[in-house]
Amino acid sequence: MRTVLAIALTAVSWGIAMPQPPGPPSEWERVLRLNGYYGGSDLVRAPSGSLYLSGFLWTGGNSDFFLTKLNSQGDSLWTRTFGDPDHDDVMGVMCAAPNGDLLIAGYTAPTPDPFIALPAVVQVDTQGSVVWMRTYERFQSCYFHRIIPVRTGGYLLSGQADEPYYSGGAVLRMAENGDTLWWRYYDYPTYHSLGVSAICEANDGGFVFGGGDVRFPMIGRGQWLIKVNASGETEFERWYPYGTGGAVADIAALPDGGFLLLGNYIVPDSTNAMQGIRLIRTNDQGDTLWTRLAVSHELRATPGRMVLLEDGDFAFSGNVRIGSHAVTLLDRWDENGNLIWRSLYSTYVDPVYSGLMTNGRDRFWLGGAGPDIDACAAIATEADTLGYNSAGERDVAVPEALQLQAYPNPFNAVTTIQFALPKNGRVTIRAFDVLGRDIGLLSDDVFVAGQHSVNWQCAECASGVYFITMQGEGFRLVRKAILLR
Repeated sequence: MRTVLAIALTAVSWGIAMPQPPGPPSEWERVLRLNGYYGGSDLVRAPSGSLYLSGFLWTGGNSDFFLTKLNSQGDSLWTRTFGDPDHDDVMGVMCAAPNGDLLIAGYTAPTPDPFIALPAVVQVDTQGSVVWMRTYERFQSCYFHRIIPVRTGGYLLSGQADEPYYSGGAVLRMAENGDTLWWRYYDYPTYHSLGVSAICEANDGGFVFGGGDVRFPMIGRGQWLIKVNASGETEFERWYPYGTGGAVADIAALPDGGFLLLGNYIVPDSTNAMQGIRLIRTNDQGDTLWTRLAVSHELRATPGRMVLLEDGDFAFSGNVRIGSHAVTLLDRWDENGNLIWRSLYSTYVDPVYSGLMTNGRDRFWLGGAGPDIDACAAIATEADTLGYNSAGERDVAVPEALQLQAYPNPFNAVTTIQFALPKNGRVTIRAFDVLGRDIGLLSDDVFVAGQHSVNWQCAECASGVYFITMQGEGFRLVRKAILLR
């Protein structure tokens, strides 16, 4: 059982004026490196428990796409790379096929001309062997952002397409074998450089597309949503402006017929555009029921993916910047737009966790890669591993295992290091920075079995990631703590 312990993050930092209970610690984290330069990853979890990470990497003059299979504990089983050695192949989004195969989508550049790119889809089996690959010569240049399976068979894909002198959003309805069923295109100037970055299947068999201004975000109109029937014919369109622009990163169809939108919003500063994370809930006609600024633009936040949970809650991933470091965000909210918990996860590779999967209840898997790193990474989390009871009181029983947590985390000035010991003994607790430098001794004393806490305040510390170590006879635990000033 777990308690509701408040994390005192300010409204200025996060755009939410409410206490924020802590979320789940990670079960495991894996950082994977190949001989290349990564980007654009996605994550799929198979019913067997296996995980697949896809993306693209530069290996010299051209880029190829890759697929990595992990077991349920995050251990790498194999990696396959695909692509023509004579030109760029960039694929980063994927979904599972009904038979267990995987479909990976992106684009291929068949000529040296940088303005020509063909949208492409490849189907591979569970061992990474290619079943088929298709390209589509519909536009001068087009690349896919998303691919999802459709309940009646086949797939839906969306992205951005460019023609001479204008660009717009493109949606492809595809049969199971890759044949084209229909295309839809939403172009400039009507939609002002629109990209369709999010898609979902509606409860009535139609589809919902979401996007925003991708080329001129400083003068954009904000998030955009369009509802179509099963044949792709438009039923209604809605805009949700805020700031100077933005786009929809993901959409979910709700049981009541309405829709939930996860997106960004743009606010310019003196040098460039900063973005935050925005949530919008609508009815079945796209009319706004509520909006939330989930993360402030001051943290230069980027939304990732969203999943619905069995109890009506939802969760989403994203990224925030702390100095030059990227930190992965995982939030859980209820259906009325109230934050339940928030967790931040930090690896050494600044991954962009664009992929998010869940069992619908208490387990989450995140995976992805960023365009400025040489690795991809995966994280597994479990929501019910905090060990506290629902009444908000600390468990007075002697713990069966060692525990170490910092609350609040992230923290602004002071955080409390809470730890539990299954037996009496001397415990030394220290803080280190990311370079391994000793920041200070927090405690060095003999403690009886049970729950304890010490405060850590570092007036000279800069914003960033720190590590709290707890060491005693026969054990050493390490936890991350993030300081935001």
